[in-house]
Amino acid sequence: MALQCRALYEADENGRLTRANEPAGGDPEAPRLFLGLTLHGSLWRLRSDLPPATARALSRLAGAEPVPTDLDRLPDRLGALRARLEADAPIRRVWHGPAYRFPDELPAFEGVVALTSDADAAGLDAFPGLRGQLAARLPAFAVVRDGQAVSVAYAATTKRAPDGPVEVGVETAPGHRRQGFAARVVSAFANAVRADGGIPLYSTAHDNRASQAVARKLGLVRYGTDLHLR
Repeated sequence: MALQCRALYEADENGRLTRANEPAGGDPEAPRLFLGLTLHGSLWRLRSDLPPATARALSRLAGAEPVPTDLDRLPDRLGALRARLEADAPIRRVWHGPAYRFPDELPAFEGVVALTSDADAAGLDAFPGLRGQLAARLPAFAVVRDGQAVSVAYAATTKRAPDGPVEVGVETAPGHRRQGFAARVVSAFANAVRADGGIPLYSTAHDNRASQAVARKLGLVRYGTDLHLR
């Protein structure tokens, strides 16, 4: 969980979150509270601009959160955490979902193409968010049909150290889902990150059943649940 937080966010010398670790063009806003729950305990990080009294109150609440026995349950103190944050400013977004690590061995699927530079963006009509950003999202892989990518996996975060963690982003175009393409590109991404000395990580939203199906297909190991409050 500490590795994942390091992958997702940049922090100051006190461990307070300063910005999301997004490549250029991404959303840089960090959550006011990140809470990671595991079966061995919790990890929380606060944004650097929180008032001191709010930070102290949130730390007390997060520190009192019991160790979960069911990673699908929301934290017991979520209501109190939300109320304390909302005393300062409204919460605009709550995001939570499972977090996974990759097993030691992953399959190498056929039919996956490495995307190497922005020159490959001509085949990304179905994924306009990647156009102009591809060079910052490497490694990236695609399943291609008729000259166009139909499923892509790419770096959702930037590796800040040679052996650092990297979150995978994955998208599949409508009309090409439920065909196993996402598992192919995610596996290729994870193998490439490992070959480069990094640590691939995977997380998704609690209601994204398709993404969770990819995790099951690849045998990913769930280590916790993320909660982000913005």
